[in-house]
Amino acid sequence: MTLICAGSTVTAADPSVLLITIDTLRADRLGSYGDAHSSTPFLDRLSRHAVVYTDAWTDVPLTLPAHTSLLTGQPVTRHGITGNGHPVGSENLLLPEILKAQGYSTAAVIGGYPLVRKFGLSRGFQMYDDRLKSVNRTGVPERSGAAVASASIDLLESLKAPVFLWVHFYDPHAPYDPPDPYRNVCKDLYRSEVAYTDRCVELLMQAWTEKFGSETFRIIVADHGESLGDHNEITHGVFLYQETVGVPLLVLPPAGSGPVVGLSESSVPIHAIFDWILVKRVPSPGLGSPEHARVIYTRYPFDRYHWSPLTAIRRGPWKYIHGPDPELYNLDSDPGETLNVLTTNARIVEFMTREIYSVKIPKPETGRAVTTETRMMLESLGYVAPSGHAEMASLPDPKGLAPALAPLERALNAVDHGLWQDALPDLERTLTIDPDNPVANNNMGLVLVRLNRGDQAIPFLKRALEIKPGDVQVMSNLGVAYRRTGKTADAVTMLRAALTETPDFTGARINLVLALYTLGKLDEAQQILQMGTEYDPEIVNHPAVKTLFRE
Repeated sequence: MTLICAGSTVTAADPSVLLITIDTLRADRLGSYGDAHSSTPFLDRLSRHAVVYTDAWTDVPLTLPAHTSLLTGQPVTRHGITGNGHPVGSENLLLPEILKAQGYSTAAVIGGYPLVRKFGLSRGFQMYDDRLKSVNRTGVPERSGAAVASASIDLLESLKAPVFLWVHFYDPHAPYDPPDPYRNVCKDLYRSEVAYTDRCVELLMQAWTEKFGSETFRIIVADHGESLGDHNEITHGVFLYQETVGVPLLVLPPAGSGPVVGLSESSVPIHAIFDWILVKRVPSPGLGSPEHARVIYTRYPFDRYHWSPLTAIRRGPWKYIHGPDPELYNLDSDPGETLNVLTTNARIVEFMTREIYSVKIPKPETGRAVTTETRMMLESLGYVAPSGHAEMASLPDPKGLAPALAPLERALNAVDHGLWQDALPDLERTLTIDPDNPVANNNMGLVLVRLNRGDQAIPFLKRALEIKPGDVQVMSNLGVAYRRTGKTADAVTMLRAALTETPDFTGARINLVLALYTLGKLDEAQQILQMGTEYDPEIVNHPAVKTLFRE
């Protein structure tokens, strides 16, 4: 990595830098990357004046880890942030910290919950706008592309050159819900989200150019892609195929500071952008990344589904995916990764396996505590905050259980909308394929509780807790199932355990109060309720408990 002294000062020749990251943007859903069905006129026009990298990639297909790689200039094997919800510690020096020390004005505007300031990427930014005032249809805070562009344009008025501005657009991330009139401009909602984002980026770029001119450093990159059903994955995070780890990368360097515009086939990890910004220069085409940095990793299958993590490594055209059922692909002849040639290339496999074992891959560890609110927000997005502490050996390969993903996604969507009966068939399908799936077991239990079938719910919730001991959401659901089936003493035990793990869990606290009230332990119930005001001052006004303790 290029080292730039943090004490260096800027000069008049130092250009302002605009870094735009677009969450969950799959490269081949842009016209400039070959999609005939897209509607991305601005980015397509911009590509004709930019260096367009056709082989840029992320080393973790998740929002926070990928942005951590980008802003630290380090691969995941060094910074160690493997999942959303794991705060980035001060031991990781961030790009804005360096640029601020050099005299840059630093600012950021964030569009999605995984990057709000409590997760650690705000260090070094003099302004970090993460005000997510709206929520998506699953109840998770986010900000529309128009709102992100508007906030960024307003911010430009107060910034003096040289500036480092990072703007994060979240719209292509699920759930796909583009506004009118973009909702029907493409053949599917994902492409429509991308079309909407294209227009929002255009508005921002126009305002940036009006303020700072064209002699600036402008970079547009995605943090990861989206599977959209390829390889049996609907969204991202489980697998390491190109549809999620390959990303679009467009660079408009200041005149004379980089290669001529056009396509570049250089293999570029997104963490290389850190160095480019520091030296205000893009390397010449053909300069590949260091071999030790060509590792791609996901622990999401373990954190979410209790499946094996996966590690991949690239060398030349070869891509080796290491797991219980390993894979080898030649990306030159098989860019869609449809033909596993592992059995006919034993020497390559042996060599790349040794390379993987020589690299330190992050292992499960007890992460920093996250609040219940944070965990539930991440779960609503399809993520789980890392908990660690489990043994990786003998876990199933995600490929063998991938057919469970589509019905599970449909079931979770039904649960998000309160369609309990509609969720049942898909949960049953999921559990037929993967009986030990903790997400499916927990949600089957939740659905059965909601359908007043608590006795049937209890075995599913117990199984989920066996697979993921200490999961407070499962503990809370099991406590509710006990309470609704008359097992009130068991409910108190389980809900008290959930609160011991996470005292800020309002839902578990309310159900514990109700269970204690049923047992006639009124003083203890009132004490537990009052203790909850430390975490949620409005808990005493919750409809379920408001009338229990009248003077």
